[in-house]
Amino acid sequence: MRPVKGIFCLEGYSSISTNAFATLQLLRKNCGVAFFYQAPVTYEQFWHYLSRWIAVDSELFPALYLAFHGEEGALTIGEEIVSLEELAKFLKD
Repeated sequence: MRPVKGIFCLEGYSSISTNAFATLQLLRKNCGVAFFYQAPVTYEQFWHYLSRWIAVDSELFPALYLAFHGEEGALTIGEEIVSLEELAKFLKD
C-alpha cells in the first residue's frame, strides 16, 4: 500500500469550536492520513508555522488547511488581518 501524504493544518484560536482537529483525527483513523496540527494564537506564530511548512514539512504534508475566521479576502490571525494577497505572495516566494 502506498503511503498517504498528509495535511498541514493551522486553526485560528477563535475557530477551535469548528474543530478541524476532530476532522483530521477522523481522516487519520479511517483513511490513514497523517497530519500536523497547530493553533497559533499570534500573528508571529502563524508566520512561523507557515515558514516551517514551506521549509520542512510541505513534502510530507502537501495539503495546507487553514481554518480561520476572517472577512472577504482576509484571515484574522490573533488581532491582525492577513489578506489573501499577502498570503499568496508569501507562499509563492
